[in-house]
Amino acid sequence: MVKKLFLSTSKIVGDYKPLIEYLSLLDKEERERVIPSSKDFELIEGLGRELSKGNLQEFMEKLMNVKEPLIKEDIAMRAVEKAWKIRVDKEVAVREISKELAGWALEIAERLNIVKIKPGK
Repeated sequence: MVKKLFLSTSKIVGDYKPLIEYLSLLDKEERERVIPSSKDFELIEGLGRELSKGNLQEFMEKLMNVKEPLIKEDIAMRAVEKAWKIRVDKEVAVREISKELAGWALEIAERLNIVKIKPGK
């Protein structure tokens, strides 16, 4: 299993274990549907122009809302439970996976100089 996600920095999400586990449980086609893509980076770039102060929470919420419908609930629950070693309900699991996907997309976007993430924002 992969230990680190491509271009992740852990600047937004400190521990990607649930997402790494989730991605490992998906087939290739499903994995390609959820990983950060050019659509995500276009959205981030557009938000960056709108949100001049770069409010990180707003960025995260908008990206999470885009990613949540793509997440397989049962697989998310298994992945989060395995990573955290506790039982969680589907809503918590989906929210965590969408948060990690959004954070990963933002970290990649920063590495690609699409957006600047300031500490404490």
